[in-house]
Amino acid sequence: MSLIKVLSFNHLLTKWNIHQSIPMSIPIIDDAIGGLLPGQLHSINGESGVGKTIFCIRAINSLFQLKADAKVLFCESSGNLRLSVLKKIITEEKLLGQVNILKPKSLVEQIIFFKNLVENTSEHYDLIIFDTLLGSPIEAINFVRTGNKLWKKRIFDHLLDIRNIADTWEIPILITEHTIPSKEEVNPECSHRKYGDDLISPFVPIDFFLLKNNGKNFLEFRLFRNLLATSEFDLLG
Repeated sequence: MSLIKVLSFNHLLTKWNIHQSIPMSIPIIDDAIGGLLPGQLHSINGESGVGKTIFCIRAINSLFQLKADAKVLFCESSGNLRLSVLKKIITEEKLLGQVNILKPKSLVEQIIFFKNLVENTSEHYDLIIFDTLLGSPIEAINFVRTGNKLWKKRIFDHLLDIRNIADTWEIPILITEHTIPSKEEVNPECSHRKYGDDLISPFVPIDFFLLKNNGKNFLEFRLFRNLLATSEFDLLG
């Protein structure tokens, strides 16, 4: 990373309230920015089955360690959340009751729900998770391939609403995204491609890439698409 990029990164950290972040007990994240940042969108990227949903549950548990009465909204478009997995990490029944699970039947239903959430001043969550924003890999591919300008405008407005919620409520928002390996794996700066990347990336400054190799878990941390570090870590904590 160049000196100019490092200086720009440090300047950003002075603007972001890293002292109110949610520590993840993952050194590569906590040492750099203190954890999940309030008011910011974060994306958790990886191939199917690599552990994106478990990473999100780990974030919920980290929040509860910090704030026992916190409320979480878990929006699962692709139906990956299993109660058994949730209970493995979050063992207290009371805390499980503070996780509101939203299962929109369509992208339209999801958009309408969050549009109403922007306008509803009586509702508030401490963490919002989208798993995933555009649904399954097949749904995402089909959506992106259509190139429908109206739908891209809807997604753009939807992301504006999501960013507005993060900023107004000063909470972190997590968005999981499916990735596919690139043919350019030799170059770490372009070793992954994300479905719908051109739509989502402009709104998300912080990227975590989850990788598996020889049974071990690895995490790449990027800021504004720039690779900062790669580290092995324990997914279940």
